[in-house]
Amino acid sequence: MLRWISLKISQQLATYMASKVNRDRSNIQEAVRAYTGISLSGQEVSQIKDAKYIANLINDIMSKKAGIGWRTIGHNNNNVFLYAVRENSDLFRGILDNDNTDIPKEITEAMNNDF
Repeated sequence: MLRWISLKISQQLATYMASKVNRDRSNIQEAVRAYTGISLSGQEVSQIKDAKYIANLINDIMSKKAGIGWRTIGHNNNNVFLYAVRENSDLFRGILDNDNTDIPKEITEAMNNDF
């Protein structure tokens, strides 16, 4: 489950979920659950309801639930280490000369899933 959650967590998904929240923010729980399958606590719903930028907070909450930590919210051109274990991990061996936007597609391929 966490592999699936970590694949789906991205700022784009959080922004999309935020766009599905109505003006009075009364459907936060439903919007998040519809796209992640995760139920938020009452405290998390309240935090999102009160947030100025709800997409950022949704992303933070989903990252914590998936056990993902971010060192920066900006971009740089440093190499990033990518680790894979278990079946199909050989797809990620060595230096990957890919566009970083291809990595979710490759993870999906390695998981033998079709999202």
